[in-house]
Amino acid sequence: MKFLRLISLVSFCVFWCGFAIAGGPATKPAPKATVTPSATSFLITNDDLPPKTAATAGTVFTIASDGTPQNPVKVTLGGSGAGGGYFNSNRVSVLNNPDACAYLSLGGAGEIGGVKISQLQDIGNFSGSSTDTGIDNGIGLVNNGTYLYASYSSSNTIATFAILPGCALNFLGDISPLGKNSGNVKGMAVHGNMLVVAYGDGSIESFNASAGIPVSNGDLQNATGYITSRYPAGVDITADGHYAIFGDQSSTTTVEVSDISSGKLTKTVIYNVGSAGDATSIFLSPDETLLYIANTSVGKVTAAFFHAITGKSLPAAPPGSSRDLIQTGYSFQVQSRN
Repeated sequence: MKFLRLISLVSFCVFWCGFAIAGGPATKPAPKATVTPSATSFLITNDDLPPKTAATAGTVFTIASDGTPQNPVKVTLGGSGAGGGYFNSNRVSVLNNPDACAYLSLGGAGEIGGVKISQLQDIGNFSGSSTDTGIDNGIGLVNNGTYLYASYSSSNTIATFAILPGCALNFLGDISPLGKNSGNVKGMAVHGNMLVVAYGDGSIESFNASAGIPVSNGDLQNATGYITSRYPAGVDITADGHYAIFGDQSSTTTVEVSDISSGKLTKTVIYNVGSAGDATSIFLSPDETLLYIANTSVGKVTAAFFHAITGKSLPAAPPGSSRDLIQTGYSFQVQSRN
């Protein structure tokens, strides 16, 4: 497996197990594994196995008190993955509601698998239109609690699914967005009724998702870094919906921040937070004081300090300083499990 490939294939989930599950009976036989009722944290990975291999699966780990993943359980999804693709496209999207759902994309099959986390149960796969395909570089997923959005890399479409009780999905329709410089969707994030997209060609755009299927806010624009060959690819949004943060494809570790409090994207502000390499995969910490950056081209991870009130991203501190919470350029190898 590629360096850091699972950065885009994992998701964390924390919820209280043991609640009643809404919806009708599952479409698949009950699994052998169950989760003991408790406040449990999970790490969920999309194994993303390519065609001509065994059916792909999701692997669910519980998290030990010291943060170590443990007790892996595979949930077979019954379709094939892409076996590769965009680092910044999230292949897992978790819905922390009473149903506690995880959605995992199957790029090879062009489907979305739904999993009831409390029962570790695959409830079935769901398809978009007949032309939605993601075999080339996978299918990215985000959800806002009401709708799930899936970006198909091969057809360059974003499909909208209504989230139904019991983790089921209902396909509503597609859009075919295109970047200002003819790029396709690389990364996206959603907050409430606002969907933000990075095209990987230097341009970004936001959409109004209040009616489900996204409608452009008319703010397609080149990011500030475009003129210096910095192309936004990864996206995250602050919890209050005030700022959109973009991770750039570039020779340095560069992020850009846009104030979206008006309901539209504004001109981005550039922050160079290191020299480790591209910043195509970015994740805000839960308390929004740190911005984690996967430097996928060199197999490293960078941490930068982030101020959610002002939207300013500060350079990562040098090793040994009082601000060195995570050592700049710390690298690790991610390997697949058998």
